[in-house]
Amino acid sequence: PPSPELPPSPTPPPPAPPSPELPCGLDFTADRKLRKGAVQNEWCYNSGVYPASAVYDTDAAAECESFYVDPILELEDPVSYAFDCSAGCLPCTYIQGNDGKYRCKSQRC
Repeated sequence: PPSPELPPSPTPPPPAPPSPELPCGLDFTADRKLRKGAVQNEWCYNSGVYPASAVYDTDAAAECESFYVDPILELEDPVSYAFDCSAGCLPCTYIQGNDGKYRCKSQRC
């Protein structure tokens, strides 16, 4: 007797789009120091790399880019936050602003 035909396997759903809060993945968290963003008001701009400079400073760039911020979003319960990037993380980047000065800022990739 002929064997019954099996129904086609369902097609797996497409992968989810990347989260807008985590545009860079999380690789940068492995070798950078945590700044506790919205929990303790620790941001890239107040990381000690100050003031903004009209000249690129390699030491300031290295210091700035040794940090990342987690979380970037305000939290309802900051006390229990695990600093796991679930409320968004961004690397600190030494960049030139529209005014021509370099500063330490969180930068979307």
